[in-house]
Amino acid sequence: MTTQKPYHWLKHLTQTIHFESVATTVFERLIHGNGPGLLVLYGPPKVANKSFFLNTVEAFQKGASAAEEFVSPELWRLLGELEPGQYQCVNIKKDCPIQPYGNIYRAPLELAVPMALATAAHTKGLRKGRDIVILCDDLHEFIVHNKQTNEQFLKSLSSALDNLKGISFLGASQGGHGYSPWDAKAVLGLEHVLDLGWD
Repeated sequence: MTTQKPYHWLKHLTQTIHFESVATTVFERLIHGNGPGLLVLYGPPKVANKSFFLNTVEAFQKGASAAEEFVSPELWRLLGELEPGQYQCVNIKKDCPIQPYGNIYRAPLELAVPMALATAAHTKGLRKGRDIVILCDDLHEFIVHNKQTNEQFLKSLSSALDNLKGISFLGASQGGHGYSPWDAKAVLGLEHVLDLGWD
């Protein structure tokens, strides 16, 4: 039986058209605190690169050494500055206690986000001195169920986080090419939306 290497998805993720520029923007925020505090990975459905990217951010809590063989020297210079344990992820889909699982999307984000933070603090502990990164996969599913409420929450959260270091929000959403229930770029502004592309 062939055993897959840890982070085997990195090889596929790094072949995505805009991976290097998106990764630079995201990790500039996570490592140095530069740039928007709320970022949405936007791309077509049936392409898993957005979820793979969130997996990567979560995996790199322990350090980014696995990326060296897959990324450019320029990006590796940035990732090489990431210290293990520099940030801690709170994953809304994993940490929010709402059950059954599918009901998470029916909850407004203004409820789901603090519930996930509170649960993570209780079950994992949010360690003093570590930045917090809130991960939200399938963000479009939240928009489908509570479009106006969730769009307004994201706008408000975006404004707050842009002026606050130590906590960031990274979402992944279907979008572009007529495939999304919302226009993230119109709602949040171009600087908050990162297009990973098709390949």
